[in-house]
Order: sequence, then C-alpha cells, then structure tokens
Amino acid sequence: MAVGVPANASNVPNMKENNGRAARKKFTRKLSTVLCVFLGAMGILLALEHQFTSRNNNNNNNNGAYEMEDGMPKKKRMSLWNKLRKGGKQKAKSMLKLSEAATVHRTSQEFNRILLADLNLIDLEVDNRELRNAAEDSYDGVYGIFCKLNFQVHKDDPSAVPMFRDIVAHSPNCENTKVKAPLKDIATLAREMDAQTQQQQAENTGDVAKALNITGVVFHESRCGSTLVANMLIGMDPQHHRVYSESPPPVTALRICGDDMDRCTIDQAAAVVRDTLYLMSRTNDPQEQRAFFKIQSVGSRHIHVFRHAFPTTPWIFVYRDPVQVMMSHLAYGYRKANCLRSLHQPPTTTQQLIKEHGYKSPSQLAPEEFCAAHLATITESALHNLQSDSLHGHAVNYEQLPKALYKHILPKHWGVAVSDAHVENILQTASKYSKGRGDSRKQEWQEDSQKKEEKASDEVRDAAKIFMQSSYEALQSLSLESAT
Repeated sequence: MAVGVPANASNVPNMKENNGRAARKKFTRKLSTVLCVFLGAMGILLALEHQFTSRNNNNNNNNGAYEMEDGMPKKKRMSLWNKLRKGGKQKAKSMLKLSEAATVHRTSQEFNRILLADLNLIDLEVDNRELRNAAEDSYDGVYGIFCKLNFQVHKDDPSAVPMFRDIVAHSPNCENTKVKAPLKDIATLAREMDAQTQQQQAENTGDVAKALNITGVVFHESRCGSTLVANMLIGMDPQHHRVYSESPPPVTALRICGDDMDRCTIDQAAAVVRDTLYLMSRTNDPQEQRAFFKIQSVGSRHIHVFRHAFPTTPWIFVYRDPVQVMMSHLAYGYRKANCLRSLHQPPTTTQQLIKEHGYKSPSQLAPEEFCAAHLATITESALHNLQSDSLHGHAVNYEQLPKALYKHILPKHWGVAVSDAHVENILQTASKYSKGRGDSRKQEWQEDSQKKEEKASDEVRDAAKIFMQSSYEALQSLSLESAT
C-alpha cells in the first residue's frame, strides 16, 4: 500500500495529494463551467428581451410599418395612424400582421414606399392552405410582391416594350427594391391613406399617392390583336394613361380559387381582384389619370369573377377568325404552341368541352383539334359573359381595329374623349408591329390575315370548324356594328 493512502482508498475519489487540493480544483472547474453556461444563457435571454422590447417601443413610437418619413408631416402622420387604429379588432390584427411582415421582410420605410405608390405590385404569392382556412367574408394567404418600376419606357415606345414583363426587365431598380407584404393589409392601409390625402390630391400639391380611374379592361382570345389595343391605349395619351399589358397579379387573382372554384368562394376571389387592381392603379405621378388592364387570354375563362368584383366597369373581348388565330399559335410548331401547353394535363373546362363534342378523352384529339378546343373554352366563356352583360361587355373583332377603338370603345364605352391628336397617335402606333421590341426589322406592321388563310392546312380548318365556328359566329352577331 502506498504511503499516505488510507485503507479505504477504493471508496473515495482518486487523489494524487492527501491534502484535498486536487478535489477542490476539480470542483472549482465544474462550478465555473456551470456558471459560464448559466450566465451565457441569461445573456442570450436578456438580449432577446431587449430586442423584443425595443421592437415594441419602435412600433409604439414610430407606428410600425406606417412610419411616413417621406412626403407627410409627422403631425398629420400621427393623426392618420390614430384614425386607422380606431378600426377595431380586425384592423388591429391587420396592423400587427403588417408590422410583423415589415420585420421579417424589409424595413418599415420600404413599406411606406408601397403606400406612397413609389413601389408597384408586380406579382402575387398564394398560400393555398391559409386561403382555404380563411373566413368566407375575407381572405388570407395572399402576398404582394412590390418593386420600383420604370413606366416611362412603356410610354416612350410601346412596341419596343409591349408587355408588362418588358417593363420589369427595363426597370433596373426592381430587383434590389423588392418587398413582400400581405395583400389585404397593405390594400386596407392604402385605401385609408388615399382617403385621408384626398384633399392633397385635389390641390395637386406634390407627388401625392392616388388611385387612378380603372377606365377599361381588355380580355381576348390570344393572337388576335390585343397587344395592339394595349399599345394604342398607351400611345394615344402616354402622359395621362397607364396600361398594364398581361401583368401577373390580375390573372393570378382571377384564378385564385382554381378552375373549379374549389380553393375559395367567388366573393373571396372578387375581394382579391379588387385589392389587386386597386393597388396597381395607384400612382404618385400627378399627370396620370386613367388605368387600363389587358388580361392574359386564360383570364377570359374567369370574366365572371371580374364582373363580380367590378360589376359596372366596362370591358371588351377581342377575337379573330379561328383559322387565323390557330395559324398564329402553330406557326413555330407544336412544341412552341401556347394552345398545346395543357395537352397532357387539360383543365376541367377543356375536358368538358371535348366530351360535349363527342370525344371520350383528350387523348383522342390531334394537336390541331386540341388547340382548337383550348381556344374554344376561351371564346365560349367570353360569349357567355357577353350575353349575360351586354351593357358593360362588348365584342371587338380584330378586323375592326383600330377604327373601333377611337370611334366607339374609347368615346362611347369607356367615356374617354378622343381628339384628332389622339387619333393620329393611335394610327401611328398601329403602323408598328405590336411586339417589335426595338428590332428595326420588326417595327413596321404588315397585314397577315390572307397569308395565314392561304397556309392553313385541312387539319387546321377542320378543327376550327368543329370546335370554334359556332362561338365565332355568335361573337360576330354581338360585335360592334357601328365600327364596321
């Protein structure tokens, strides 16, 4: 047995010394470790508490996402905020959600830029689970994507920048100014703000945000001259007009409940459409007066949703001879034909129409037949809505353009006075290819109806006759007689 080691050494901790110093050192190290962990945890908790308290203080002192640092005096801003807060529990919930969203996505100053119409709605994101769980008289789960757009490039040369995606592509500040916000909440705040600043709008003092008059909406069959219509609307009066040509938000809103309306109710869809178009019609340009929307062709299947949202807003449906439309779709082969995109997974409306024509399955159809069936779902939907509301909806044949626009649609249907200068601008715009996109070889427009007819195959003609001829003839009976 070693000197200094007690007989019961096996029952005590192993010690190299007999004075207890090693045990005390070991105990001290353990205690230090525990204290470090405890103090570290307390530090983290205190930091989180400080951050939470600071955020609440900022929300209370700076009014969260409604801190108007630009364009509105602090006293007026505080008054407006207090009025907004009196809206009750539901509005308070909206304020809280918007404030939380500002923390998660960007700063409150960037949300202010939305409310000041400095950032523009470019897209919608939808959480279908939230949408399905929303109350029937409201909606949730819809978020707007906003950024800084350069609308001037569209005003300067519509044929070079014909579509909304071209405007986005020509807006260098869009990518680094993107902000995401709950659509319903930001629309509520925008309406409240616009109501409060109405006097400033009337006095036209400064770049005050305002909502433009939604003057007219263009639905169409596709490949039928609708882009030409949109170009003429901006080209006739670029100073006072803003035109959205196939922007994503409106068509997403129209289709938000799905083709079978199984995700939400038509009232909810209409609410989303109203908020979407309201936000897109807002501007801080004191010269702009009217907003026009050209919707993607697939949106024509949902005209009933638009009518539910805007029952008194006038709209038109542009269409063209079926063979000519099909030839435009099939000009670059089956793979690039837009009318064949849903060939392998056709929507319910297309399947139903195909069965109504005696086919058991879409797989029985040749590509030309499926293309015609797809287009027929668009024309028949438009026809049904035109027959249901001939006061606010008008059918316009491609062959009637551009005369129908300046002779009838603008002055009589949309209530826009048309001067000689406007007509000259319209005709000048119509002389250019609507989708030239700056290519000098594509700038001059050339009539191609006869060429399309001559190149059409028997398969195209037969398919058009089977699926599209009846709706085309019905549309002809409803089209503008005064413009022919």
